[in-house]
Amino acid sequence: MKTTPLSIQTTNKLVTHYKNNDKSVMRYFDYSSNQYEQKRLEYINNRTYQRQNFVEAVHKLHKKWGAPEASMVQLNKLLDEQAVAVVGGQQAGLLTGPLYSIHKIISVIQLAEEQEKKLGIPVVPIFWIAGEDHDFEEINHTYVPTTNTKMKKIKLQNKSIDAGRKSVSDLEFEKDKLREWIENVFLSLKETDYTQDIYSLVQTVLSNSNSYSEFFAKFIFQLFPNQGIILLDSHASEIREIESDFFLEMIQHQQEISASVKSTIDKLRTEEYSISLDATEDDAHLFYHDEQLGRVLLQVEKEGVWVDKQHNIRLTLEELQSIAINSPHLLSNNVVTRPMMQEKLIPTLAFVGGPGEITYWSALKDAFHILELEMPPIVPRISFTYLDRYTSRLLDKYNLDLPKILNRGVKEDKQRFLNEKNDYNIDEVTEELKTQLSDIHQPLRDIAASLGDDIKALSESNLSYLLKDIEFLRKRLNNEIKKTYAIEISEFDRLEMILRPNNGLQERIWNPIYVMNCCGVDVFSRLVNNHSFVHEEHWMIHL
Repeated sequence: MKTTPLSIQTTNKLVTHYKNNDKSVMRYFDYSSNQYEQKRLEYINNRTYQRQNFVEAVHKLHKKWGAPEASMVQLNKLLDEQAVAVVGGQQAGLLTGPLYSIHKIISVIQLAEEQEKKLGIPVVPIFWIAGEDHDFEEINHTYVPTTNTKMKKIKLQNKSIDAGRKSVSDLEFEKDKLREWIENVFLSLKETDYTQDIYSLVQTVLSNSNSYSEFFAKFIFQLFPNQGIILLDSHASEIREIESDFFLEMIQHQQEISASVKSTIDKLRTEEYSISLDATEDDAHLFYHDEQLGRVLLQVEKEGVWVDKQHNIRLTLEELQSIAINSPHLLSNNVVTRPMMQEKLIPTLAFVGGPGEITYWSALKDAFHILELEMPPIVPRISFTYLDRYTSRLLDKYNLDLPKILNRGVKEDKQRFLNEKNDYNIDEVTEELKTQLSDIHQPLRDIAASLGDDIKALSESNLSYLLKDIEFLRKRLNNEIKKTYAIEISEFDRLEMILRPNNGLQERIWNPIYVMNCCGVDVFSRLVNNHSFVHEEHWMIHL
């Protein structure tokens, strides 16, 4: 596979300023995304981590998930007091979810490899599966092509009342419905030499899984069998047991954490940075897991009582502290406290994040400091666009600029093509005719105006009807032109669907299954082994 670096636009001002180390935004971070290593290592070496407990907990998960030997070896490296980690994470999407989950994993693996060579100490890749997340709507679907030019969303129908209430790792795993969903996804694939192998692999992994997080983990291990990726489910009871003291600390400092986050968000917005994170000083930034109500986000009342939004749950500070000590599996983090919990658990050299994570982490620096932590360096993840041979030929056929398509789509190029093929100048002729008609019609409107308001209105309505008829004819004439070039228009629309689906990057819509169907189950493993991507942010992969 040939690889080519590409430059694409970043529309988020905060992310652009962060990548450029702009002083206006870097004050919201402890480190830049480059040249952070020595300062960060000094910080890590002055801290202590529950390495033995962490390795034992993740080892249990790996054993249950059938982790490959390479991942076990990397996990054991963390027992070395010098060892550090590169960390990334994502929800447990079906069939991994959109391509960007795979891209995060590739970013984590390759950054860890590079830093280990550079620093001469063990640097392991860790991927944090957000099994505590309860938003089933975010992971229950994928997009499939229905024609050469259109895609539709296929959702996994889970009728359980717990869907959207319980954490994904706790949600009932309905294998039969998931099997039906997988069948529908594979029906959208064109049969290739690899399709049957992929299908068999997916069915085997599904048969051996008992939760969405486990299905995700086992599938990832199949895609990256030799790269040593370490996986953990943030909602696993084995992990929760280690977090007990950390929950206590967050509970103790809730008021300070919440105030700092709200204050920073207000500052960022004052400076016209867009941030999709809302917070109040009453937010606890912790979830409580109730058997009947599911996962509920806690708030703190003035009296110091911890409640959910509907006030169905009421916990005193002492009761919540007791839960943290005796039943930490009943608690979980939200987007504010999850990064801090990660920092407590793992000696993190760097965190690999996408634009959304860079944005909301910008509000967390002071909260980290309250817990006597430093926010880790955030390294922007690598992104990819995959280009098959047919799509490549279409780009050449119409002499199209790929970066422009990735940034803006093909609409402008399609219209330019049609304009070039329109020898009749239909739009120009139509506009000229409408102007002439309005001028010719003017004497009638003048007479009508002199006869009263009613007849004046009628004359104006009459002109409007005439202009609408001309506009109708223009559309019909243009449609005839489009019929003549229906094949070419379809090819432009296909380019849009492949390269900028739903007006966004390919990686946000397309599932990895389609890349695997083109190049085999091991396509991502080969990418990691045979190419280095860490020094550029976006790459074109020629399939």
